Amino acid sequence: SSVPGTGTATPVPAHNIAGLGFTFTRDAAARRWVVRRVKEGGFAEASGSIRVGDVLLKVAGKALHPSMDAEDVGALIAGPEGSAVTVELMTPGPSASILRTVHCVRGRPTPAPSPSDGGIGG
Repeated sequence: SSVPGTGTATPVPAHNIAGLGFTFTRDAAARRWVVRRVKEGGFAEASGSIRVGDVLLKVAGKALHPSMDAEDVGALIAGPEGSAVTVELMTPGPSASILRTVHCVRGRPTPAPSPSDGGIGG
């Protein structure tokens, strides 16, 4: 007889994987990843903290490079529904850009309350 769980990793069921409610694209000319669309009812829309045109700098502490595949960027953004992830963004402005860190919850229509910024780490 076989022993369950040996030999292969158990994948997380696809229905339990969630994103942050936005799509992104690679801006090849500017060599960066940019939020293309905010999806209705997702975390990005509900929180108002991730907007079309924002530049994605880091997800979960990992810098996003223009040479990365879209699948690799998507894999950093997606994760178990209800799990937390930090996204570092830049909002380009006419005279200066604004850097922001957004604490997100995957698949949640509203941001989860956070008593402090501490305790989030890898």
